[in-house]
Parts: sequence; C-alpha cells; structure tokens
Amino acid sequence: MTPDSLKAASGEDSVFITFHLTDGDADLGNNPSGTNKDIFFIDSRDTSTVFYSSFFPNIPGELKDPKMGIDGDCIVFINSAFIGSRPDSLHQAVGDTLHFIIYIKDVAGHESNRITTPDLYLHP
Repeated sequence: MTPDSLKAASGEDSVFITFHLTDGDADLGNNPSGTNKDIFFIDSRDTSTVFYSSFFPNIPGELKDPKMGIDGDCIVFINSAFIGSRPDSLHQAVGDTLHFIIYIKDVAGHESNRITTPDLYLHP
C-alpha cells in the first residue's frame, strides 16, 4: 500500500493497494453492469460493514481456464475523498489511523482469504 498517509477526505490524494491473487477454477470477474462486485474493503474502524467495493476489470475469456486457474496482481486505488477521519473533535484535530481488510468473491460467490493492509494515517 502506498502512500502510508493521506489528507483526510480531501480528494487531493489516492492510496494504491496491490495484492496477489490465485483462483483455482478461474471464475473471477462478475459482470460490471450487474450488482455483484468482486473486491471488498472493510475499514478497521467499523468492521460491521463493507466500506468500499469494486469490480475487477474485464478478464478476457481466453485467460479463464478452469483447469489451469488464474493468478496475478491486482492494483486498486481509492481516492482520499472517500476516506475521512472519524467525526469527533480529537480525530478531526490530530488525525486518524486505519487499515483495510480486503477479500474477493468469485462468480460462484466463494470468498477468498482476508488480507490486512498496513496502517494508513489520515492527517487533518
């Protein structure tokens, strides 16, 4: 993950998160015109809901061989406009810290293992 700090809710920065994935039957990637997203981010400050979700880019059919599986690196960026500090006066004044818990779902709805990013500091 880079950078490790952003100006909270500013829209001036983005955080880039890279992770490696492997899917044994190569059924990654839902239809972007549908409602089933593929990549899910949970904010460590509120683990009860998904903070952000996204579609995989189109994966060409010739790369999806269920006998061979698929693996690769995924890079996602999230604009800082969507990442704000908690609303209390302390976090608004001195900043906030969080990390993301990330998982993916394949077309069949199977969830991957969850990964945790390093901490991200949000400065006021």
